[in-house]
Amino acid sequence: MRNIFQFILAFAFAFAGECFAQAPKPAETAGVFVSIDTVKRDDIKAYADSQKGFEEAAKKFPGCLRALFMQNAFYKDKFIRYAEFSSAADAKKFAEAQRALKTPAQSETAVYEAAKQADASTPLIIAVDFDEIPAASVAEFMKISKPLRDGTNTEKDTLSYELYASPENPTRFFLFELYKNRAAHAFHSKQSHFTEWDKKCSEMKFGRKGKFIDVKAPSK
Repeated sequence: MRNIFQFILAFAFAFAGECFAQAPKPAETAGVFVSIDTVKRDDIKAYADSQKGFEEAAKKFPGCLRALFMQNAFYKDKFIRYAEFSSAADAKKFAEAQRALKTPAQSETAVYEAAKQADASTPLIIAVDFDEIPAASVAEFMKISKPLRDGTNTEKDTLSYELYASPENPTRFFLFELYKNRAAHAFHSKQSHFTEWDKKCSEMKFGRKGKFIDVKAPSK
């Protein structure tokens, strides 16, 4: 009887393992849509209001894995529309649909196709999501992040480095980083404006998670 019970347990665990093995893997990012939007001062609120449904609408688009609409933390007339897709073709179709919309913004739109292999000519996107910053700590977080933003944008192989906040939730932040290649990011990670900021974030328990995406040169 004992041997039968052990056999049943072994079969159950083996079957469970087989079930887990067959679970589908999360889709990988194959295309990234990025639009940097600049609006006139008088149009800031109206534009932000007009994009309130961007994230939900984008997530319903074929292949969309995630989407964000954020406002530059330091330059309030600038915004980012950001979305990741499971195929570059879907990212391009989404970009076409977005370009067809009439808005008061001057937009710099690009679609990046994920690269399977990286070399010195392969750009690198890092999309950084922060844990929600306590409301009482937002001002301090902004204070320590401005020198980081300014210093990083002086690095010759940094193509874009901007901190964004949600227009609807000022405790939610997103950092968009774009480098010429991985070597440029390695250089950045050794600079004092980054190491000092990183240390302060650790001390204040500002958690974050970054997604590294090697990409091909963008299509406009």
